[in-house]
Amino acid sequence: MKSGECVQAIASNGVISGSFTSGSETWMYYEFGSGTAVGTTQDYQFEITKGYTARARIIVIGGGGGGGWDGQGSYGIRGGGGGGGNVLQNNQAILYPTIYSVRKGKGGDAPDADAPNPAFRTYNGGTGGSSRVLGGVSSLTAGGGQGGFGNPNTLDTSGDGGDSGAGFIGAQYNSFGSGGGAGSTQNGFQATVVSGNNTGGNGGAGTTVELGYTSPVFGSSTLQVGGGGGGGSARRGTGVFGGGDGFRDSGPGSDGDRFTGGGGGGGAEFAYVPPAGQGCTGGDGYVIIMFPTGSCPAY
Repeated sequence: MKSGECVQAIASNGVISGSFTSGSETWMYYEFGSGTAVGTTQDYQFEITKGYTARARIIVIGGGGGGGWDGQGSYGIRGGGGGGGNVLQNNQAILYPTIYSVRKGKGGDAPDADAPNPAFRTYNGGTGGSSRVLGGVSSLTAGGGQGGFGNPNTLDTSGDGGDSGAGFIGAQYNSFGSGGGAGSTQNGFQATVVSGNNTGGNGGAGTTVELGYTSPVFGSSTLQVGGGGGGGSARRGTGVFGGGDGFRDSGPGSDGDRFTGGGGGGGAEFAYVPPAGQGCTGGDGYVIIMFPTGSCPAY
């Protein structure tokens, strides 16, 4: 950024913004997605109205996949959802006066294996939506995670964890239980035996993001995003980096954490009493844009 230059921006409604100090510089941040309903994709406009910088930071998190579930309790098939991909440009993204299109991707839908009408029953978790920043030369897209598999009629994938939006692979079902979903930096894990008990596969790891300020939405300056959901068995597989835990015989699974792109846990999101409800959703995605303001007047 040229010395003495002032960078200013505006964004469409529903965006959280603020400023923070890093070293001797003032930075602005814009967070896209917090005002949306669970499981929705939302589009925004972001415009640089003045100035130029080649040191912006852009964080793009895709939505996580929903966990799979076959509608059964004990010994059911329930693969963990894959984590959303994430794209980070640290102090090297270029922003200049133009309008940027920003999208926050949705978390993948939960399966509804107990729908009253059998024709509407679903077993595999939905795929998460892609998030993106498009415009200028900073065009970035983070893919959504694949839903976990629970459909008992597709033996080649049933019980497998979903792949991540970054291309890592969900773990396959085995004789101990369902596989964990992949994370944005690691494959999912297969089910195993822990202390003599069949235990669902753990989700693959995601990414740790250091913001440089405390986010008003997350309440933290460090985010763990893009983790896979755990698979289900007699003991649950563990979701990580925002991924939800898998279902176990005596307790529910959990959704992927909101705005982290975590995969949903495999199985039902409640203690199962048949017939009953639905599985676990993937966590919604999120987008954050930060840039140094230069010598702008104080905000």
